[in-house]
Amino acid sequence: MDEKRDNGFVPVVVVDDHPILAEGIRLLIQEERDLGVVGSARDAVSAMEVVERLRPRLAIVDISLKRGVSGIELIKMFKEKYPTLLVLVLSMHEERHIVERAFKAGADGYILKDEVSEAIVKAIRSVLSGIRYLSPDLVVGLHASGARGCWGDYLSDRELEVFALIGQGRETREIAESLFISVKTVETYRQRLKEKLGITSNTELIRNAVQRFQE
Repeated sequence: MDEKRDNGFVPVVVVDDHPILAEGIRLLIQEERDLGVVGSARDAVSAMEVVERLRPRLAIVDISLKRGVSGIELIKMFKEKYPTLLVLVLSMHEERHIVERAFKAGADGYILKDEVSEAIVKAIRSVLSGIRYLSPDLVVGLHASGARGCWGDYLSDRELEVFALIGQGRETREIAESLFISVKTVETYRQRLKEKLGITSNTELIRNAVQRFQE
């Protein structure tokens, strides 16, 4: 690590709450002489601390962080405080509205988790060169769905966060604690989701969320 630092390598931070995946990404990056992982974090709070302390050139962010704010909100926080920090999103989600939200938040690239081992370095180099990276499978999918309306277009970022957490099997109190909001507020978001999605029952809301966000 010291040898790379002396040679002016590009410092990278990995933000992911799956230790095995984060370590795999680190090992792939470490094989490149001019790239190096200088730190990691599992949630938004520690990620902000790591970036403040280490000032990396690039942050690789899991969009589905399960504790605290979501990856999308973290990207917004990064871009507001560190405008020159490049962000490569790591995600299992192929839905158009999620990809678009990520780029709207300020992401510079979007790579699917099942593509990481083959393309993480390519994605990093693309972003570093100023070219937005998007997984090939997503290019086809976004093109095919681009002309159609999408339910996600009608949800706010916070509503989308709550919907995703419902899909992960979180109870109302767990969602409230995770997002640092009250139980009553979560219930309000649940009601809004049902109204916007044309859903009448909590059971149907849960089933719908699981279908869209289950891992």
